[in-house]
This record gives sequence, structure tokens and C-alpha cells, in this order.
Amino acid sequence: MISDLIRLSALYVLVRVFVVIAMPKSKIIVKYIFYTGIALTILGTVGPYLTRVLDDVHDLSVAYVGTKKVANNVLGDSTKVDVGYQSVIEKWLGNVKFDWPTKGKITQGFNGKDHHGIDLAGDIGDKIKASRPGKVSKVGEHEIYGHFIVINHGNGWETLYAHCSEIVVTEGREILNGDTIGMIGSSGKSSGPHLHFEIKVKGTCVNPTKYLE
Repeated sequence: MISDLIRLSALYVLVRVFVVIAMPKSKIIVKYIFYTGIALTILGTVGPYLTRVLDDVHDLSVAYVGTKKVANNVLGDSTKVDVGYQSVIEKWLGNVKFDWPTKGKITQGFNGKDHHGIDLAGDIGDKIKASRPGKVSKVGEHEIYGHFIVINHGNGWETLYAHCSEIVVTEGREILNGDTIGMIGSSGKSSGPHLHFEIKVKGTCVNPTKYLE
């Protein structure tokens, strides 16, 4: 940011010298251009950090509310606390981001026709992590997906985790992103151990790589 401001200042001096000599009546235009440049530089530099801070605040609030709900259940408090699955900014912009559910490389991509998610390499027993806060809406077994998990993230967003060797969550459980929900396996129609991962928006599968970070 400082280097950008130094470059802008140097450019301002050069342009101002030129304007004073060639166009003395246009000094005010140069000032406005210079101030606009400074504003854009600050916005471009601070903007990403501000977004990260807001994301961190949201994650902390979700963790706090989730912990409070657990405490209420343990202590027998009848007060119901719902986990906020999406931040206000995400709801406004529709810019929902997901964490990678496992560290494996993509072995098969999304095509939207006969493969509605991505396959991630892994070994049997590797942990599968929840990509976002949400509620486990379905746990079951399918001829193709094998042992699978579906998590509802609110506002029509869902994730599916398939071919599990083991599932460690139950339907109705509220979870945070990063929570272990199962283990990689090769159940169902599978040629080897891997995780099949899908993201759905109001029932329609979308390319997960556009939302993973």
C-alpha cells in the first residue's frame, strides 16, 4: 500500500508539473484524478483484509453460538439457539464459500451431465471434514453413492459427501466447518477409495471448484 501511494505521489508531481506548464487551468482536474487514485489504491489494498476480518468475525460468531447451543443442551436450558449458517454479507451477495472437505487432489471433475460433483483422492480412513456450518439433513446408503452424508447449509445450499467407509454424524446434528463427519472409503459404485463431493443450490448441482477456497 505504501509503495502504491509513493508511486501515485510521484506520478502526481510529474503530471502537475506538466499541467502547470501546458494546461495551467486544469490543475483541479489533476487533483481529483490523484485523490481518486489514492482512494482506489486504499480500497484495493484494504478491501481483501476487511473481507477476511468479516469472515473471521462470522466464523467466531458461529462457533460461539454453536458452543452455546451445546452448553444449553448439557445444562438443560430450554432456550433454543440456532446456528447462523450464513453471514449477512453472504446472503446479500450470494457469495457463499466452502472449505475443502479433504486434502486430496481432484481425480475427476464436474461436468453437470453424468458427474455432478468432483472426486477427491484419498485413502480409506482419511477424515472427511464439513465444508461449512450446517445441519446434517440425511445419512444413508445408495447403490451408486454408497454410504453418504448430506448437510443443509441454509438458503437452499447443500453439500453431499459420498463413498464413505464410515460415518460419524447422525441426522439432525448441527456442525461447524472443519468438523469430522466421516471417513473416506470405496462404498457404492467406486473403483477405489475417494470422496465424491457435490454442492447443490436449491436442488441444482453446481461446479464445486467455483466455491471452494
